[in-house]
Amino acid sequence: MKKNNKKTTIISCVFLLLLIALLILVITLRVRYDEEQQNSEKNKLISLETVTKDFNEIETIENYNINMKNSTNSFYIIYNNSEENGIIEGTYVDGIISIKFEKKNFELAKKIYKELVNITCSFYKYQNYECNKTVDKFLNEEYDVDGLIYEYISDGEIYLKIDVTHKLELYKEKTEYKNNEFIDINQLQYTISNEEFQLVEPSFSYDSETKKIIYSAKVNNLLESGTNVKIKLKLYDENNNEVLTNEIDNSTLENKNEFDVNFEIMLDDNTKYESVKYLSVDFIKE
Repeated sequence: MKKNNKKTTIISCVFLLLLIALLILVITLRVRYDEEQQNSEKNKLISLETVTKDFNEIETIENYNINMKNSTNSFYIIYNNSEENGIIEGTYVDGIISIKFEKKNFELAKKIYKELVNITCSFYKYQNYECNKTVDKFLNEEYDVDGLIYEYISDGEIYLKIDVTHKLELYKEKTEYKNNEFIDINQLQYTISNEEFQLVEPSFSYDSETKKIIYSAKVNNLLESGTNVKIKLKLYDENNNEVLTNEIDNSTLENKNEFDVNFEIMLDDNTKYESVKYLSVDFIKE
């Protein structure tokens, strides 16, 4: 009887050891699999070495000579010209490229940041021009971009970050506007409409000799019967301040379904064309 108990105990111990060994094997394989997955994901991201190499091909930004040096998870960018020199520090951790700088270096940092974004865009097969507008809109606080991050800690500690774990969400230009909405004067294709009228085929230009801004378009009357309408064009500066306005009184448009509008605005001595950034159109039914 004792002999049978001893045999049972030995079998149980062997079975237990086998279970422990199997458990250790499963854990080991799982850890190895997780490490391989992490390495695989890392290999899908742009490397810091590639970022450094591509950045150093730029050589100059504005009137600054620039050079980037990197270590394992960090880098620094040396900038200098005849008047000043300095360093902007950065890190690349968990798929986030980050640069840190002081407020006084904001303009230079924005240009450096834009080049870094373009490098990551190229990695995802975007063309630079596709990303430039997106970055500009983000830096001008006109558009929130998934993947671009701005963090203000203090005047001496500002961060601009790029999430490179996925493609940048490119800015898509709005093409449909309502009355009095701001529109970039450089935008070429859009419509402006309300329930009664729709403006299409806009054209915006400037004649430097006569100092006239010329704006033309077609207006569709969406009502079943014709309606008189005044159309007001307003121009704004970069701070959304109204700088010029003009109005067309189309009081003879009774029963017309479509008509052309042509504005000519003469710039006054206090207004430079370069200051005009946005426009808006308002339909005023009479």
